[in-house]
Amino acid sequence: MSMSVRIVKYIIPEIHADWIAGDEGAVCDTLNARCVESLGFSSCKPCLFATAPTVKMICRPYCTNATLVLNSTFVDGEAVIEVTLHQAAPWILNLTRNVSVNISSTDNVPQVQSTYRTHLMLLEDAGPCLVPDCKVAPVVLRLSEVFFDADMWVRGNDMLTVISSNINMLNCTVNNEAGHNATLTLTPRLHGHGYVNVTAVDSTGRRSDPPLTVWLKHVNHAPYLVTKSGSKLKLNYSEDESDQTLNLLSYISDVDMENQRDRSAEVDFLYFKVQSEPSSLLETQIDGHLLRLSFLRIKMGQSPFL
Repeated sequence: MSMSVRIVKYIIPEIHADWIAGDEGAVCDTLNARCVESLGFSSCKPCLFATAPTVKMICRPYCTNATLVLNSTFVDGEAVIEVTLHQAAPWILNLTRNVSVNISSTDNVPQVQSTYRTHLMLLEDAGPCLVPDCKVAPVVLRLSEVFFDADMWVRGNDMLTVISSNINMLNCTVNNEAGHNATLTLTPRLHGHGYVNVTAVDSTGRRSDPPLTVWLKHVNHAPYLVTKSGSKLKLNYSEDESDQTLNLLSYISDVDMENQRDRSAEVDFLYFKVQSEPSSLLETQIDGHLLRLSFLRIKMGQSPFL
């Protein structure tokens, strides 16, 4: 005794105006299934079943029961499936029955795509840059590349919104009119403790759990002049001026000196070296970030120092 099963006809109301005879296009092939999982039916060939229907017979030892196994996709549809029982002994018997299947959609919970299941990595300031001239362009991604929600690809489009756990570091918006794009805007020179969670929320309030973890990878910046970029520090003093002490951090700084409690990012320290030319005009001494200028008496001229 054996059983066979085939799809007689099917219809996906969102796509078809009438029933489609046979099973061609009803079952996703491997490539199509991956496409649907990633992009939905808006960018892929539609299919009603992820795998072909099968029948599992229960024989203990006599075959008295059987189960029709259907692995549907997330789209609404109907199908008529033919199931045939074949018997060869003690007499030949072929018994056929049609089974009507109605697949109704249910509210689906958005989830993070497998590509970003661990995290999505973004570089602080979008990569190395010269402070204070860093210009951070927003990162624009197709929403379907990051999140998947089956309801987004059926009639009525269950629109997703995204929420950042720290909008001061990473702001997120969704443009559903421009191809369902997600725009991630990073705050310049902020990486915090390294991670920000982004949660997708559908129109019924269902949330992606776990959320998308965005890793704001720290970028080491070069020290910069506090004055305008490219300008040279120039100080004027009178002859026989009394000794002066300058706080070099008022003139030269480094954004990486701020401890943002990121265990993957070391806090920078600045070390200064000063050279006076000519040395007959003044003596210099460095103590941490303090520069002491000692002017030699009865000397006139200019002494540039670094």
